[in-house]
Amino acid sequence: MDFWKVDQSEYTVKVQRTASIDDAVAEILKGNNHIPKDFRSLDNGDYVRHMEAPKRRTEGEGAAMRYVWDEEGKPDHHFHADNYDNLARKILAEFGIQTDIRSAGGRELKSELDIDRGAMRRNLNGFTS
Repeated sequence: MDFWKVDQSEYTVKVQRTASIDDAVAEILKGNNHIPKDFRSLDNGDYVRHMEAPKRRTEGEGAAMRYVWDEEGKPDHHFHADNYDNLARKILAEFGIQTDIRSAGGRELKSELDIDRGAMRRNLNGFTS
Protein backbone atom coordinates (compact mmCIF):
# COMPACT_ATOMS: atom_id res chain seq x y z
CA MET A 1 0.00 0.00 0.00
CA ASP A 2 1.13 3.52 -0.50
CA PHE A 3 0.13 4.95 2.91
CA TRP A 4 2.42 2.76 5.03
CA LYS A 5 5.97 1.52 4.95
CA VAL A 6 7.26 -1.45 6.95
CA ASP A 7 10.89 -1.42 8.07
CA GLN A 8 11.55 -5.03 9.04
CA SER A 9 15.09 -4.34 10.22
CA GLU A 10 13.84 -1.78 12.77
CA TYR A 11 10.48 -3.49 13.46
CA THR A 12 8.63 -0.27 12.68
CA VAL A 13 5.81 0.92 10.46
CA LYS A 14 5.54 4.48 9.18
CA VAL A 15 2.00 5.52 8.33
CA GLN A 16 0.36 8.51 6.66
CA ARG A 17 -2.22 9.19 9.36
CA THR A 18 -5.03 10.75 7.31
CA ALA A 19 -4.80 8.18 4.51
CA SER A 20 -4.81 5.34 7.04
CA ILE A 21 -7.89 6.70 8.81
CA ASP A 22 -9.60 7.32 5.44
CA ASP A 23 -9.02 3.66 4.58
CA ALA A 24 -10.31 2.42 7.96
CA VAL A 25 -13.47 4.52 7.63
CA ALA A 26 -14.00 3.23 4.08
CA GLU A 27 -13.81 -0.33 5.46
CA ILE A 28 -16.39 0.56 8.12
CA LEU A 29 -18.74 2.04 5.56
CA LYS A 30 -18.37 -1.08 3.37
CA GLY A 31 -19.18 -3.28 6.39
CA ASN A 32 -15.79 -5.00 6.28
CA ASN A 33 -14.92 -4.69 9.96
CA HIS A 34 -16.04 -7.17 12.60
CA ILE A 35 -17.16 -6.02 16.03
CA PRO A 36 -19.11 -7.66 18.87
CA LYS A 37 -22.88 -7.63 18.37
CA ASP A 38 -23.21 -5.96 21.77
CA PHE A 39 -21.02 -3.04 20.67
CA ARG A 40 -23.52 -0.44 21.92
CA SER A 41 -22.74 -1.48 25.50
CA LEU A 42 -18.95 -1.62 25.03
CA ASP A 43 -17.01 0.65 27.38
CA ASN A 44 -20.23 1.63 29.14
CA GLY A 45 -21.67 2.87 25.84
CA ASP A 46 -18.70 5.05 24.95
CA TYR A 47 -17.69 2.93 21.96
CA VAL A 48 -20.23 4.53 19.60
CA ARG A 49 -19.42 8.07 20.79
CA HIS A 50 -15.71 7.44 20.19
CA MET A 51 -16.41 6.09 16.70
CA GLU A 52 -18.54 9.10 15.75
CA ALA A 53 -16.37 11.82 17.34
CA PRO A 54 -13.71 12.48 14.65
CA LYS A 55 -14.57 14.72 11.72
CA ARG A 56 -12.64 15.02 8.45
CA ARG A 57 -11.98 18.67 7.67
CA THR A 58 -9.66 20.85 5.65
CA GLU A 59 -6.71 22.72 7.05
CA GLY A 60 -4.77 25.50 5.32
CA GLU A 61 -5.55 27.25 2.05
CA GLY A 62 -4.62 27.03 -1.61
CA ALA A 63 -1.75 24.69 -2.42
CA ALA A 64 -1.18 24.17 1.33
CA MET A 65 -4.74 22.90 1.89
CA ARG A 66 -4.95 19.33 3.22
CA TYR A 67 -7.44 17.06 4.95
CA VAL A 68 -7.09 16.14 8.63
CA TRP A 69 -9.16 14.16 11.11
CA ASP A 70 -10.10 16.15 14.21
CA GLU A 71 -11.92 14.79 17.24
CA GLU A 72 -12.73 18.33 18.43
CA GLY A 73 -11.59 17.51 21.97
CA LYS A 74 -13.88 14.48 22.29
CA PRO A 75 -12.60 11.00 23.22
CA ASP A 76 -11.82 8.93 20.13
CA HIS A 77 -9.72 6.03 21.43
CA HIS A 78 -11.92 3.31 19.92
CA PHE A 79 -11.83 5.09 16.55
CA HIS A 80 -8.03 4.94 16.51
CA ALA A 81 -8.01 1.36 17.80
CA ASP A 82 -10.18 0.40 14.82
CA ASN A 83 -7.73 2.21 12.53
CA TYR A 84 -4.78 0.27 14.05
CA ASP A 85 -6.69 -3.00 13.67
CA ASN A 86 -7.47 -2.25 10.02
CA LEU A 87 -3.86 -1.31 9.33
CA ALA A 88 -2.50 -4.41 11.09
CA ARG A 89 -4.79 -6.73 9.09
CA LYS A 90 -3.63 -5.14 5.82
CA ILE A 91 0.05 -5.27 6.71
CA LEU A 92 -0.24 -8.91 7.83
CA ALA A 93 -2.03 -9.76 4.56
CA GLU A 94 0.84 -8.17 2.65
CA PHE A 95 3.09 -10.78 4.31
CA GLY A 96 0.66 -13.60 3.50
CA ILE A 97 -0.91 -13.83 6.97
CA GLN A 98 -4.71 -13.88 6.91
CA THR A 99 -6.67 -12.66 9.92
CA ASP A 100 -10.28 -13.65 9.31
CA ILE A 101 -11.47 -13.40 12.90
CA ARG A 102 -15.08 -14.50 13.42
CA SER A 103 -15.27 -14.33 17.20
CA ALA A 104 -13.59 -12.30 19.92
CA GLY A 105 -13.23 -14.02 23.26
CA GLY A 106 -16.26 -16.19 22.53
CA ARG A 107 -18.47 -13.20 21.69
CA GLU A 108 -20.50 -13.26 18.51
CA LEU A 109 -19.40 -10.64 16.03
CA LYS A 110 -21.33 -8.69 13.46
CA SER A 111 -19.81 -7.66 10.17
CA GLU A 112 -21.35 -4.22 9.99
CA LEU A 113 -20.98 -1.31 12.32
CA ASP A 114 -24.58 -0.37 13.07
CA ILE A 115 -23.92 3.20 14.13
CA ASP A 116 -25.32 6.30 12.53
CA ARG A 117 -23.78 5.91 9.07
CA GLY A 118 -25.32 9.23 8.05
CA ALA A 119 -23.41 10.98 10.83
CA MET A 120 -20.22 9.16 9.87
CA ARG A 121 -20.64 10.13 6.20
CA ARG A 122 -21.25 13.77 7.18
CA ASN A 123 -18.01 13.61 9.20
CA LEU A 124 -16.08 12.63 6.05
CA ASN A 125 -16.16 16.13 4.54
CA GLY A 126 -16.06 15.11 0.89
CA PHE A 127 -14.12 11.84 1.26
CA THR A 128 -15.33 8.97 -0.91
CA SER A 129 -14.01 5.44 -0.75
